[in-house]
Parts: sequence; structure tokens; C-alpha cells
Amino acid sequence: MQDTNNVQAGAGWERTDFLFVVDVFYPLGEDTLEQLDDAEKIASSFKNKRFNGINTHEALISTQPEDGNYYHVQVEVDGYIEGIPI
Repeated sequence: MQDTNNVQAGAGWERTDFLFVVDVFYPLGEDTLEQLDDAEKIASSFKNKRFNGINTHEALISTQPEDGNYYHVQVEVDGYIEGIPI
């Protein structure tokens, strides 16, 4: 996370970059296409969106090594928050 003060935008205006990850797990032997479809639905919910001062950019899907008895897929979302902190 990176904080940036923007003096030109006015006193106290800040921008904070962020990255968050959503992990999706399905039992081994289950339908992996369903897992990838769910990951795509999560990604499309966050890709290039604006939520009350929170802006997102990319939502990238990546398969991870199996975790015990589960398939593992991650959705990484990056973006930034800007405004005057409360």
C-alpha cells in the first residue's frame, strides 16, 4: 500500500493504492470449470469499478498449487482510494 498526498487537489487530499486477494477453493475431483467460472464472476464484479471513492483496475485470475484436498484459484484486485481521510 502506498500513500500519496496531493497538494494540488487541496489540503488533506490523499490517494492510497491497494491490492487484495480473493481465494477460491473447491474439493479435488469436483468440476474445475465451475471454480474458474466462479472466479471469473468475482473478477468481473471488481474489474474497473468505482465504489464510493474506491477505484479498482485489474482483477487477475491465477491458478495456484493444490492445497491439501482442494483446487485453489486466486483473484487479485488492485486499485486505489482517494479523498480526505476521516
